[in-house]
Amino acid sequence: MIEWVVLGTGVVVAAAYCAWPLRRGANPRSAEASARIEAEGRRDAALAGLDDLEFDREAGKLGVEDFDRLRTLYESEAVAALNELDRLALDPGAPSSDDPLEAEIAAARRLMRCPRCGAPRRAVERCPRCGN
Repeated sequence: MIEWVVLGTGVVVAAAYCAWPLRRGANPRSAEASARIEAEGRRDAALAGLDDLEFDREAGKLGVEDFDRLRTLYESEAVAALNELDRLALDPGAPSSDDPLEAEIAAARRLMRCPRCGAPRRAVERCPRCGN
């Protein structure tokens, strides 16, 4: 009888452990992280493609027309990926979570910029650009 109680308790604990991530719900940052990883991969692939393209041109494997066409393609892909990464970039002054430490770091970062012109400065000094 005691074996069944121990076995049943083990099954319940294992089921709760497996179901816990489902109960928490979706992480809203996971979609943003996935988009960031995808954009970084596209950027890296385009830049690697540009390096390979230069190597192939120097080796004489590509003609001028093919090189120009492919370079334009890879450059536009790299620029699109960089623009996507810029769009996904977080505001450095905004806290990235509900963590009090993150909020404290964000507040310290805001103090290191001039509120009038945005120039970097030390928290206790006047702004070197506008004098605020």
